[in-house]
Amino acid sequence: MSAALAPPEAARLTSRFGKRFKSLFSGRTNSGAAAQSFLIKIAVLGLNAATSIVVARALKPAGRGEMSAMIMWPGFFAAMLTLGLPSSLTFNLRRNPEQSSSTIGAAALITIVSGLMTGIIGFIAVPLWITNYSALDVSYARWMLLASPLPILLLFGRAALEARGNFYASNLSLWTAPVLTLLWLFILIATGRATPLSCGIAYVASSVPPAVLLMWQVFKAYRPSLVSLSKAFRNLLHFGLRAWGIDLLNALAVSEQVLVIHFLPPAAMGVYVVAASLARMLSVFQTSAIIVLFPRIAAREPREVLELTGTVFRLTTYGAGAAALIFAVLGPILLRIMYGHTYAQEGLWSFRILVAEVIVSGATQVLAQAFLALERPGSVTIIQSLGVLSGLLMMPYMIGTYGAKGAPLALLISSLIRFTITLTAFPRLLRLGIPRVLPNREDIQFLSARIPWQRGAADVIQS
Repeated sequence: MSAALAPPEAARLTSRFGKRFKSLFSGRTNSGAAAQSFLIKIAVLGLNAATSIVVARALKPAGRGEMSAMIMWPGFFAAMLTLGLPSSLTFNLRRNPEQSSSTIGAAALITIVSGLMTGIIGFIAVPLWITNYSALDVSYARWMLLASPLPILLLFGRAALEARGNFYASNLSLWTAPVLTLLWLFILIATGRATPLSCGIAYVASSVPPAVLLMWQVFKAYRPSLVSLSKAFRNLLHFGLRAWGIDLLNALAVSEQVLVIHFLPPAAMGVYVVAASLARMLSVFQTSAIIVLFPRIAAREPREVLELTGTVFRLTTYGAGAAALIFAVLGPILLRIMYGHTYAQEGLWSFRILVAEVIVSGATQVLAQAFLALERPGSVTIIQSLGVLSGLLMMPYMIGTYGAKGAPLALLISSLIRFTITLTAFPRLLRLGIPRVLPNREDIQFLSARIPWQRGAADVIQS
């Protein structure tokens, strides 16, 4: 074939590209949904990084630590008290689509009760824990608990829409909040009103529009019903309570900050939060894949689940690992340019340890999807509980001995424990082989076959 494409071939190639990109942005196919989720995650991470930089520079370490003390509680308690609803909702909607209206009705009631419980528990627990902060900071943290239902509503809405294959609306809700937060922060800084409280309100209140959007989409798609509620409750809680442990992984992203905040003063806490925020940008590889993986493998045959989970595990882990090496080398430069000299000087080692923890924790999350898909959520709960408990028990000693670096060290050890147990549990609990750890040519072919523009060009060139 000549170096230049003839007009008919060029037109065909352009047409193929158009179809592939349309598939990508619709998110209806497996590869399209995965690619769309990945791109959205990249955009969200960029927006979150921008908000983190803006608020860190505006408030300085002490102010950043005070803001964290105010706003972390709704998300933390919501992640701890999900009752496994997001995973259970996805599974039950896929398994019993004819009961979807009742399932959504029951899930909505559980969501409301969970939101109220998080607020009540938080109101009691917060002043007992953040003893290094002023009475005013404690009071503001309690007021922020009024937003406790928002994180659970977001989890509920995304799970319901993703089970239906509507990743577009789910992804839309992901970037709406950080965009609104960033705009709000710019206004506060421009008007000279940027304080820990005002910036905290910007973070919390910006979740309201995406929550409303999701609820509207869910109710329009499913028409919730209160008929046969008892059966729907049983189905949701039967799976959900056993899957509750998997949500501890999400809670862990905040729980170490909850422990650190008890031991560190505001300035040291601000440095730690910035290091964690930058390191967790790497989670995009695994979390974007998980969003698509579980709905696609739920209720499939065991061998299919193992094959697809293993492939996604290898591709995302090694992709994230390559990026982690670059991040670890460039850490000092990134911290100094993005956040300032103080953050770079005091947060570098915490950042590097957290980079490794993010990779291991993300790999464990990918593997855990196989247990959920094969109706073994209780196994995940036990495994994650052991790992989380080990990390939490180590953390006070680690922080006391190594300072702020002790928290990520405890997290890394905890993640390694969870990863090892999860990997070796495949033959014992699922009666399947251990997923292959090293990638091979089939993995590369699997990835190449799902790159839309490569497939389109290959079809034309080989014709």
